[in-house]
Amino acid sequence: MNPGQKAFTAIWEHVQFMKRTRSPELHLKAHEEAAKLRVPVQAMQNALMWCSSLAGMTLTTWSNRAWREVSYQECPVGFFSNRDDGNHVRLRLRSVF
Repeated sequence: MNPGQKAFTAIWEHVQFMKRTRSPELHLKAHEEAAKLRVPVQAMQNALMWCSSLAGMTLTTWSNRAWREVSYQECPVGFFSNRDDGNHVRLRLRSVF
């Protein structure tokens, strides 16, 4: 399994757990998840973007500049290294039920 597939599989397993437990969102740091799986950070970031592009999911982080959560589409530069939110990103299901 290549690094991208490994990262996507791990994120997808998190998503399936979220659905089973009816958890509305997952907070994580891409660089920490990449280190756990021993994959490049870029592979984890791509996996998160792929998951967020699937129906029913959003990828956001907090922005002090906008004073609200922003999506990757709104703020792609520095999204995963956003210190306003301690490098956290949120993968959120639009519909839990």
